Order: sequence, then C-alpha cells, then structure tokens
Amino acid sequence: MNARQLTNVALLVALSGVGSFVKLAPWTIAIGDAGPWSIALDTAPGFFAALMIGPAEGALVCLLGHLVAAAINGFPLTPVFHMELALALAAVGAVGGFCRRLIGRLNATLIMILLYCLACPGVLALLPNPMGRALYGYLIFPMIFGATANGLVAGGAAEILERSRRRQ
Repeated sequence: MNARQLTNVALLVALSGVGSFVKLAPWTIAIGDAGPWSIALDTAPGFFAALMIGPAEGALVCLLGHLVAAAINGFPLTPVFHMELALALAAVGAVGGFCRRLIGRLNATLIMILLYCLACPGVLALLPNPMGRALYGYLIFPMIFGATANGLVAGGAAEILERSRRRQ
C-alpha cells in the first residue's frame, strides 16, 4: 500500500467515526443489558472504499471503521460482538470490491447491501455472542434500513466522483 492509498484509508476510517454520529433512525434500540444502540452512517465510507479503491482497502476501511465507530459509542453490544461484526463487514467490503471490478458499481453496491443486511446478522447469530440466535430476528429490519442507507450514500458518492473525473 503506497502513501496515497494509506492516506485514503485513514481518511475514510476517520469518516466512519464521524458517520457514527449521523443517526439514521429516530429510534434507538435497547438490546438487553447492552443499552441504547442505533443505526448510523458509519459503514458508508467502507462501502465507498470498496467501490472506488479496491477490495483490500474496502475490507480494511469496513473493519477499522466499524471498530472506531463502536469505540466512539462505547461498544454498546460488547467488544467481542463488535469484533465479530467488524470481521463480517470486512468480508462484505472485500466482496464488494471484487464485484465492482467484475459486474460494475451498481451491482456491487446491491450485493454489499444484501450481504450486510442478511449475511452479517446471520453469521453473528451463529457465532457465540451474548444475545444468541434471537439476535438475527431482532436486528434484521434495522440492518436492512441501515445497509440500504449506507449503500445509497456510498453508491451516490462514487457516482458523483466518477462523473466529476469524466468531466476533467
């Protein structure tokens, strides 16, 4: 990774932290003793990295960006749970980056949204975590909402950037 790529990754990870303050829903979700948890724009920079830079950078920004956002918010669902989710998001970012190269930006964005909202909670429900399998049913609708919003922001930003590059 060269200095420019490293700078881009660092800026996008920082933007994930900023995005964690942009709450997407007017509600917060209380899960047992975990306290308040909400859906935010913290994943959009990782999706954007996958679409515009590549699979490795997308995976890295998704992983580190989620951990930064979770740390800012006090790891509301335990650090172990957030590490599991960060690893699942890294896989989503890597797949999205590869799909971008193979089938285009729009299709890659849709695949990342589907993987984020369906596969991530499913994988997390199978792993040992404090909430068990009931977590999948509890998180599926907020995850669909959050994944769609993050995907639309990332895909829209990628489209705007590509159009501005074409004009130059």
